Amino acid sequence: MTHLIRPPSESPVPAADALLKFARSIEALELAVRDLLVNFWHEPLRERAWSLAQEMSDGCKGGGFRESSVLLRSLQALLALSVEDTKGIQRSIAERLLELMGILKEQARRTQP
Repeated sequence: MTHLIRPPSESPVPAADALLKFARSIEALELAVRDLLVNFWHEPLRERAWSLAQEMSDGCKGGGFRESSVLLRSLQALLALSVEDTKGIQRSIAERLLELMGILKEQARRTQP
């Protein structure tokens, strides 16, 4: 019956609720990235962080968080690298991951009511 009240294109999740869930997702992703960096490129941790970034990116596309979706795709690209791909550039990758997480968190802060 709600489809009669709300246009089908409108999100069924209130904006404030979506922002809260997004902020919590960022926290989970940040923890996953930090765990990965402490245990550099341990495969299960890398897969977890990549999976979280992918889920969030997919959610951002549908939820109207376009800027965040771009950042999350950048995170995904870095998290998709194999341990062999990271040899010699681990520090640069770690710095870029933390930088992207910082930007993502700042975007989330700016969009909160």
